[in-house]
Amino acid sequence: MALQKQWGEFVAMKYADQGKAFLNAFWDELPEDIPEKVWQWAAKFAELDLDKQEEGCDLDEFGAHRFLEAIKEASTVKAMREDIKEADIDFNKRLALIEFCLWKLKKKASVFCERPQGDADKIAKMQAALEAAQAALQEAIAKAKAARESESAAAAAATEAKKRADEAAAAEAKAKDAAEKAKRQEDEAKCAADEAAAAEAVAAESAAAALAKEEEAKKPADEARAAEDELRAALAELEAQETAYKNKTEDLKKRSEQGGVVTRNKAKAELEIHLAEDPLPLRTAKITQEAATRKAEKARKIADEYHAAAVEKRKAADEDHAAAAKAREAADYAASEATASREASEAAAAAASQARQEADDAKKEADEAHAAAAAARAAGAAARAEADSALDDAQAKVAIVEEQIVEAKKNAGPGKGLVWWIERELHEAKKYMPLKKGGILRK
Repeated sequence: MALQKQWGEFVAMKYADQGKAFLNAFWDELPEDIPEKVWQWAAKFAELDLDKQEEGCDLDEFGAHRFLEAIKEASTVKAMREDIKEADIDFNKRLALIEFCLWKLKKKASVFCERPQGDADKIAKMQAALEAAQAALQEAIAKAKAARESESAAAAAATEAKKRADEAAAAEAKAKDAAEKAKRQEDEAKCAADEAAAAEAVAAESAAAALAKEEEAKKPADEARAAEDELRAALAELEAQETAYKNKTEDLKKRSEQGGVVTRNKAKAELEIHLAEDPLPLRTAKITQEAATRKAEKARKIADEYHAAAVEKRKAADEDHAAAAKAREAADYAASEATASREASEAAAAAASQARQEADDAKKEADEAHAAAAAARAAGAAARAEADSALDDAQAKVAIVEEQIVEAKKNAGPGKGLVWWIERELHEAKKYMPLKKGGILRK
């Protein structure tokens, strides 16, 4: 019954304390590499105990499976279950570190419970000294870290604020340059639009003048064409009369040679009368009419050519006018675009000015932050001095623990496992101490 109670006390200990107890009980019987393995096993138990971690004392079946997998102890699930069942000394379906150590190293629980654990007072004194040294060291490290972080954050804030101010100033200058350039382009475009409008007005006036000339040239051409038509009609009438005269002459000659005597004589008489008439005025009129017609045709041709030239000039003037109107429209569009660009640039410049103002405010804040950073650096220096002092205190406490360890090693007896464990914890703590303060390199 007493053994069962004692066993219950051991398996209820934290993982590290179970490891210490096991090493105390079997120190002289264990190979040299076992203490380090027990240390690692205790750390792995605490890592897998998701609820209590370092404060825990045993793992459930799932946690035990994961532990055996981590140390590659069992190759199959079945073998793993058999190993856990075999190691679970008190059959509570949970695995304590001490149970695993006894099973792994083939030690008996009864023998373990009978072995002395060493001088309780001496052990407590050494443990307290170690914990004091660890606490002092952690406090010093935390102070030094806080001081470094404070200085770094303040310096970073000042640098960022200055960067923002510089960027905003550069953006403002760029926006102002763009606004000025856009204003110049707008002025040039408006000037071009005015010139294009003036050119369009001149072209319109030229087109109107050309149209007037075309109408003016069209009138004499029309008159010449009308006169030519009248002359041609008169000439046609003369030609018709001349043809009728010839036809009548031929008819009378023919009748004077055919038919009865009376008929022939009558035809001869009529022929004599007909031939007695003078045809010269008719021929003269015809010649005069033909000459007048040719002259009218020549005049009409000249008038048509003049009119055609006027039409061409009017067409050219219309084309010039259309081109001028198109150029004016393009110039108006360019002026509109330039105005929009100038307005956008002015808006960008205004935004840049606002950004610069904000950057100035930010720089002011940064200057204040810089001053605060300087104060923080001073405070950090003081904190570092305080941390150095704390490190010195921790170093002194570590030295005390080391002296106690040396003394404990000289006195053979129970508790050697605990001495080793304390020395191992001290070794771990030294990894976080500065080298100049007795620290060691981390591996």
